[in-house]
Amino acid sequence: IPTKDIDASVVASYLARFLLNAGFCSKDEFHQFYVAFMETLINAIEHGNLELPSSIKGSDFEKITFFEELREQRMKAAPYNERMVRVAFMFNPRCFSLTVTDEGPGFDWQQYHGGERHNYQVSTKPYGRGFMLIHHIIDEVYFNEKGNAITLVKSNDAEG
Repeated sequence: IPTKDIDASVVASYLARFLLNAGFCSKDEFHQFYVAFMETLINAIEHGNLELPSSIKGSDFEKITFFEELREQRMKAAPYNERMVRVAFMFNPRCFSLTVTDEGPGFDWQQYHGGERHNYQVSTKPYGRGFMLIHHIIDEVYFNEKGNAITLVKSNDAEG
C-alpha cells in the first residue's frame, strides 16, 4: 500500500475485526489487537517511510505541531509518500502472524527490544512506549536485521 494512500485505522480495524469474526478473540481483545496493529502500522508509516525521528516528538504544543507539520509535508512529497507499506497476515485457529514492512532505512530495534521479551526500559519520553504496549498484547515480536520489518505472532489461548 503506498504511504500516501494508507489509512492505518482502516487496515487495523479490518484485521482486528477479522479475528473477532473468526472467533479468535473477544471484544476486549479486539480492541487490544486494534491498538497493537495501529501502533505497528503508524510506526511503519511515520518512522519508516516518512523518516520522522521519534526524538522530534514532544508533549508540548510546539513539538507536537512541528511533528504534525513535517508529517503532512512528507505525506505529500516524493520519495516519502511513494514508499510502500507491505502487510502480510497469516491466520489459523491456533495463531496469527502479522508482518509489516516499510521501505525506510530501518532502525536499531535492539535499543528498544534488548534482545529479550519485555526487556524494555520504562520511558518518560513521549516516544518509545509503543513497543512495550505491543509486547503486552502480542506473544512474540520479531524484527528483521535492518529494522524495517516487524512480525507479530499471537497464539489463541483458548485452543489447546
